Amino acid sequence: MVVNDLIKVLENKTFASSELVRKILNNKDARHLFISEYKYFNDDDNLNLYELFIEEKIILKNIYLLSETIELAININNIKSYNFIKDKLLTKNHYLVKISCLDYINHFYNKRCIQQDEYLNLNNQIKKCSSNKIVKFQVYINLLIFKKEVYFRVILKFLNNNKEPFYLYRIVTSFLNYESFSFVFKEKKILNEIINLINSNKIINSKDKFNLIELICTARA
Repeated sequence: MVVNDLIKVLENKTFASSELVRKILNNKDARHLFISEYKYFNDDDNLNLYELFIEEKIILKNIYLLSETIELAININNIKSYNFIKDKLLTKNHYLVKISCLDYINHFYNKRCIQQDEYLNLNNQIKKCSSNKIVKFQVYINLLIFKKEVYFRVILKFLNNNKEPFYLYRIVTSFLNYESFSFVFKEKKILNEIINLINSNKIINSKDKFNLIELICTARA
């Protein structure tokens, strides 16, 4: 019932009521869909509900719930959780939590709420300390804006050795979602290499290939 009500809100592109938001945040399936697809977090007058949820849940140890809570903090531009999330990034945690933390610092670096030295230091610490290839891949993407040639070669090598679609989706969505990557859409070499990797990937189906390439070409136009 809650999921169906949420789907109607998403389809109609309307604000979610406070009553519905309370139900959504307490429903695992609805919450995941809501956090990833809802577009009106900063417009629907439910900020107090989102902040309360973050305050209550961010201290819990459930991996998936913590990851979603950090993503919600991104959606509502909650910089108040920065020190806690930075600690989660720098201490031992599941890779899903680390990825969400990296998304968080990337988001607030782009919002100019985190200084460049701090942002570089956090990414470089994770690059040195993390053994998880998914986490390292996101760090390479984050550092691309500082050493374009170096990290683009690293990313290309990584993508040639790791064919899982997740990595291609990650790099494309990072380019699309953050202002600091806008330079990429002026770099024909980078975009052509990414498009070639998408086309040559034997795991991604034809429809998803088309959608990914269309996203790149639309942003470049």
